[in-house]
Amino acid sequence: MPPPPPRRPSAKEASTSLFEVQETGERNQFEDDVFYLLSGAHAAKPAVRRSSLVQLTALCATKKAGRMMRATGTLEKVMDCAFENGWNDEVMALQAAALLFVLAQDPANVPKLSSNEAMTCLFELFMQPAAGPQAKLLSDRNSRTVLEQTQKMFRVGGTLENTLHQHGLVEEVRISAPLLAVHVLESCTHAPESESALIVVEQFKASFCQRDGLEALVVLVDQLVQNLVAAKEGGEHPLQVLECLMVSLQVLENITFSNEQGIRMLLSLEFDSSTSMGSLRRVPCVQACLVWLRYLSTSIKEECKLSVLALKSILALLVNLTNGSEEGCRQVARFDGLETIGSTLMRLLESSAPSEEVSDTTNMALCLLINLVEKDEENRKTIARLTLHGEPLVRRLCRLVGPTGPPPTEYESEDEVTEEMLQKNEKDGMRAMAQTYAALLLSFLVLGSAEVRQDVDIHLEGGLSSLPSLLHRLHQFHSSTHSMTAENMTTITDLIRTLQGQELS
Repeated sequence: MPPPPPRRPSAKEASTSLFEVQETGERNQFEDDVFYLLSGAHAAKPAVRRSSLVQLTALCATKKAGRMMRATGTLEKVMDCAFENGWNDEVMALQAAALLFVLAQDPANVPKLSSNEAMTCLFELFMQPAAGPQAKLLSDRNSRTVLEQTQKMFRVGGTLENTLHQHGLVEEVRISAPLLAVHVLESCTHAPESESALIVVEQFKASFCQRDGLEALVVLVDQLVQNLVAAKEGGEHPLQVLECLMVSLQVLENITFSNEQGIRMLLSLEFDSSTSMGSLRRVPCVQACLVWLRYLSTSIKEECKLSVLALKSILALLVNLTNGSEEGCRQVARFDGLETIGSTLMRLLESSAPSEEVSDTTNMALCLLINLVEKDEENRKTIARLTLHGEPLVRRLCRLVGPTGPPPTEYESEDEVTEEMLQKNEKDGMRAMAQTYAALLLSFLVLGSAEVRQDVDIHLEGGLSSLPSLLHRLHQFHSSTHSMTAENMTTITDLIRTLQGQELS
């Protein structure tokens, strides 16, 4: 009896089978390409190694690369290749940093970057001399070609054009190994959107701290500030150093955000610094932060976005170190930080071209002063007595609060909204936020001080009675966005009641 004819597959089965064949073919092709380039990355000739690493980085930057590497088991081999080639020369270091940067853009790879090998490689890369203004380039033709190919990958139209630009990088900055290495750290430490990714990021932070990464990064920032000082004295303004400084400060900000381990380590950290007195000496980290702040606030160029973002990051770092921390507030006051921060605020308020970045940085300075006075009566008295740039700080805050206009407009979905309307609304929102933070700072300063209360009542438009409504607006905003702790919300509520009930002593 002849066998029955084979069953014809359904259209769905045929489609699935065709997809599987195509997927298998792509996976095999990807695996072959990776192994071919890995073999070239271990070749005897430096020119072959460098060229292979450039092509491997470009391959790993494709959309399907992350999934393909996990499916083919080649991820660890690619990472090992970066670790092995991380510090042979500047070109190799740049290729290794570019490869790690590409891998760090995929959150699924962050756990692999927490390993001892990865941390060692990153430390070695971000301490490369290329972080300084006198970066030495290899002069042979192959090196120049490979460097140019790597630069093009990050420029407009390149494979990675949307990666660094979203972190604030400008076109003129020359890509270097230290710059990409600190960008890797920023990618691995910034707050993720999902709960599962948050656990991975917190594990990376803990691993980084346990391996003395904080001290290494603080030393790097200190060196970068010294490089900027030296460049300024020579009439230069090196964007590469400024970008590296900004991102390094962002990493410190990320690691200390709601992270008791990171905060505790930085508050107890001392290191050898030469930024404060010009000669090498051991200083506490908070003191060094204030030295950096003084330099950045006095040398800021408003037209340079990187300058403003670097200033914002150092203020945000200090906000993290003082948020609910009596020790952090004590150290800032001990090293004359109150006057430094107040002076920084005054310079920002005097800005001739207030941009979104300047407004955000101004609000960050106000938040820092609020942290310092919230639970410290001595700090309140000191700040209330400050006269900076020829004007008492309290009166400048009264001017900042000014007339309390309406909150930003909320447009209905059917309304016709123009670009001009959106820009105006954004500016109104920035101004309203600065007003409410200034009102909160003034509210703390008037507690227990009849002299300050009288000064505010005279110079604040609407007098003391206008403060509760502004604090209520701040309370509503943070309540709707869930961006403030329950303890801080209670503090604002109690402050409103105190001001309304005239219970000031």
